[in-house]
Amino acid sequence: VESRSWFVKLFAPLLGYGCAWFGHVVFEGNRPETFGHPFWSLYSDFHMLALFLAGRLPGEPPPERQNGETR
Repeated sequence: VESRSWFVKLFAPLLGYGCAWFGHVVFEGNRPETFGHPFWSLYSDFHMLALFLAGRLPGEPPPERQNGETR
């Protein structure tokens, strides 16, 4: 099992990002910012993880207020 741990450590992030990229392209119809700004993307991932672990990650805005729209 230990001999395969390097394989898991190498491909786990690729699998996670691959699912996110797939969702961006297929469901959201946009291009992930990971390609244009890789360091900001990684920083944002860790920032969001820290907020989640601290219990301070806000939920989604109500449907009528998404994308900065106002009534």
